[in-house]
Amino acid sequence: MCVLPLLASAVPAHGFALRVGKTGKVLVFNARSVKLTVDASKAGAPGAADAVRAAFASWSAAGSPLRVDIREDDAPGVRGDGRNDVAWVTDNWEHGSDVVAITLTLFKASSGFVSESDIIFNAVDHRFSTAGDGDTSRYDVQNVAVHEAGHFIGLGHSEVGPSTMFATTPPGEVAKRDLDADDREALVALIEELGRRGVNTPQPVSKDITDPDPEEPLIERVGDGSLATRIGCSAVGRGGENGLGATLLVLLALLLLTRRRVRVVAALSLLAALLAAPSVARATVVRAVTLRALATRATLVVEGRVVAQRSRYRGHLIVTESVIETRRCHKGTCSRGARVTLTTLGGVVGDVGMHVSGVAQLRVGERVFVFATRRAGALRTVGLAQGLFRLQGELARRDLTQLHFVGGSPPAATLQIATLRALVAPSAASRGR
Repeated sequence: MCVLPLLASAVPAHGFALRVGKTGKVLVFNARSVKLTVDASKAGAPGAADAVRAAFASWSAAGSPLRVDIREDDAPGVRGDGRNDVAWVTDNWEHGSDVVAITLTLFKASSGFVSESDIIFNAVDHRFSTAGDGDTSRYDVQNVAVHEAGHFIGLGHSEVGPSTMFATTPPGEVAKRDLDADDREALVALIEELGRRGVNTPQPVSKDITDPDPEEPLIERVGDGSLATRIGCSAVGRGGENGLGATLLVLLALLLLTRRRVRVVAALSLLAALLAAPSVARATVVRAVTLRALATRATLVVEGRVVAQRSRYRGHLIVTESVIETRRCHKGTCSRGARVTLTTLGGVVGDVGMHVSGVAQLRVGERVFVFATRRAGALRTVGLAQGLFRLQGELARRDLTQLHFVGGSPPAATLQIATLRALVAPSAASRGR
């Protein structure tokens, strides 16, 4: 019998994801309802607060298990006080000019339950509008907010182009104001995840996925990715990729080698369950940075190895400091063997974690190629994860999976190390070589 074509055609092209923290747990609120404070006084767009309300109302109408009660007031942003805020920042933006909006989430590391989640818009480097007229010089507030609201309630990105949670957005776009069928399926996955975690959620009611009832959450679920896509994804991060792939191969072998109906049915059931696991979430909205811009804007470009790391509080935020022992210095003041400290947002201190999608993730022992600049008194990567490459053999790879790109296609994730060295060669003095 022909199994592979049957399986490939049976798994639809859906690609929604849930939000996953550094500890590998899906990050969700342990509540049926939360309060959200919106401060649109600095948005520069009349009606911005109403646009945020409309964004969350879209998810509520589609059956979101989390009710969000919104009020307008001063919103200071991340303070560790358990208050959820939406705000526009007009000065002292420390996350880089390429970042349009960012969501910072505090959670309990042992459980993955969220204690605070704040959506911050960059009004220093970008302009916003509520007109819905397709002005490509501005970002539509509701279009951006409905996408960020999806992340707020616990969703990640979709691989399906028409969906609100798709991973790219051009300036002036308004299409993401309206949810797609894939977004509704993501809500079903979220309800199921909350049920597994013991969070009191509404009981799902069977409905046609294309005709949602605002009063009843949806339960229909077919899958969240094609066979090729799902082999590389997991609801608990990327550590389980090889295990899932191996399991799929075993199941396929079982299907091919047996004619016993019971085994075939059991294998197909397990395969469907594996393919239904949601993938890793992405939440930070950024502009793509070209390689040339990386080299130009970086004040320090080094190759080296991560030799130490620690997370600590910096005010109300948690940051992770990674120490890199330099092997080659391509730009800036440094020398071979010197140690530089790179600071990234997020990390875990005790049982408190802070999740920020799209920041550079470093691990002790790995070789890296870093494009960095100094912001807010610390050395940080240019373009968040865009400025960090992991070196393996002759290849340089960067993880862009948690970034949502606006205004263009995502940049290349894999390059030759020689390409990076040639890129910065005009800026590289002979030091450290």
